[in-house]
Formats: sequence, C-alpha cells, structure tokens
Amino acid sequence: YSILYNHLPAIGLAICIGTTLAVLVWQSRNILFGLPPLEQKRLEQQVQRICQQGPTHPLWKWVCGS
Repeated sequence: YSILYNHLPAIGLAICIGTTLAVLVWQSRNILFGLPPLEQKRLEQQVQRICQQGPTHPLWKWVCGS
C-alpha cells in the first residue's frame, strides 16, 4: 500500500525499473543478433579517433593498448 499513496517514490521506482528493463532488452538484442552495422561503424570510428588522439585520451590505454 505504501507505493499507492507515495506517488513520487513510485514514479522514481518505475523509472528505475523501466530503464533497467530497457537496457537488458537492448543488450540481449546485441548478444543474440549482433550490433547493427551503423552502430558498429560508429564504434569503429570512435576507436580510430581515440587511437589518433593518443595517450592524452582517457580511454587510450584500454582501447589501443599500452
């Protein structure tokens, strides 16, 4: 009964659950069917930009090696 009478916490909980379910469905789709070609191309371009920027980029060590 507490959620029925406390509307603001109920809305917050619904947003959290909705976001979690949306991410789970999205990642499940990626695992089962692979990335869409457009998204894969975009990620490849981001990797190229990170590697071109070099060690000044915070993700350079993870993406492009030591």
